[in-house]
Amino acid sequence: MAQMWNIVSDEPKHRILTSYPVDKENWHTIQCIKEVADWVRRQPNHSKEWYEHIDKIGAVYRTRFDVSNEFYLMLKLRWG
Repeated sequence: MAQMWNIVSDEPKHRILTSYPVDKENWHTIQCIKEVADWVRRQPNHSKEWYEHIDKIGAVYRTRFDVSNEFYLMLKLRWG
């Protein structure tokens, strides 16, 4: 008989990589798992609350975003 295991990962679903002020408001660069990234992309207010993160050499990361502090608080409430 096959056993099913519920494995709970200790890895966080998202984390802040850096924080910085933009026009006197705090913004964060975050790294997240695919499920959170998919959720971010479905949220309205793109270009006001979040952006796809582009690094210094122009690389775009599928699970890295620049988000406003307000948007990060909403993400934190949703994903813990």
